[in-house]
Amino acid sequence: MKGIHLFTIKGIPVGLNPIFLILVFILSMGMGDVFQMIIFGVCVFISILIHELGHALVAQRYGLRPAIMFHGFGGITVHSPALNSKQEFKITFAGPAAGLVVGGLFFLIQILFSVLGFDFIWGQFPYLNAFVLNMMWINLVWSIFNLLPCRPMDGGKLMGHILRKFMSEPK
Repeated sequence: MKGIHLFTIKGIPVGLNPIFLILVFILSMGMGDVFQMIIFGVCVFISILIHELGHALVAQRYGLRPAIMFHGFGGITVHSPALNSKQEFKITFAGPAAGLVVGGLFFLIQILFSVLGFDFIWGQFPYLNAFVLNMMWINLVWSIFNLLPCRPMDGGKLMGHILRKFMSEPK
């Protein structure tokens, strides 16, 4: 994959196409002050990395040599071809599942702080609040959107796997 090699995590190379930075800058415009923009950009990067690591770690488990690339539309995980459709389904589902888990955890943090009466902390640390809210919304909304059954999103790929399973001709 072309781009700048950023780092390797658990044996998975992670690269960056500089156009990704333009995407993050455009998305962060109007988020408030410069610190809010930076927090949003960091949350977008972390959230996409978590999503792509979901795909990559499952692919790696099957020995498929994954790599992650951040690009102008977000991120992509590439790997060797899966041996069967069951493996491919699990790899595809793992990305949105990772995002839903992380978004759910940040949602629970919000609920827990509210129930325990700690929401005053958000007023004292507005950038921490911005981080928690951004991580919650980016992961939950993007994961749900990504599960819509249209290509090239994960939901479209999952729908293709499901249709192939039930629409294949009997032998």
